[in-house]
Amino acid sequence: MFSAKPFLTLHSALYFSFDLCNIFLTAPSPPRELRLTVKNASVILMSWSRPDVLNGYLRTILYRINYTPVNGNTSKESFIQHSSSGSLQNFTLQGLIADTVYSIKVYAGRRRIDGAERWSKEVSKTATTLQLGENN
Repeated sequence: MFSAKPFLTLHSALYFSFDLCNIFLTAPSPPRELRLTVKNASVILMSWSRPDVLNGYLRTILYRINYTPVNGNTSKESFIQHSSSGSLQNFTLQGLIADTVYSIKVYAGRRRIDGAERWSKEVSKTATTLQLGENN
């Protein structure tokens, strides 16, 4: 009589499932090489490089951008998907207040379909928008 062993035992299937959950619940390392370019009184251009440690697939990486006037308490946040069009990721902050210092933070992370999120530590810098009428 022919006898076959199952490909996955209950133990190995549970371990495999646990390992897949960890991949999607582990945050990547922080984004690298954050650069800020003040364009004018209301626009700051941002760029950064992808995380060194992905802990999953590059296509599943999200970036959370948080920016706040240093002298204020109104924080704004944007989320963007990793762009595969190049190694540098780009984002433009618009509608900013003239002659204001902004604290700008970028996080790398991922979000599962069920809503669970994991984010890296922040990478942050400050930048000051130009005065009205001043061009860069």
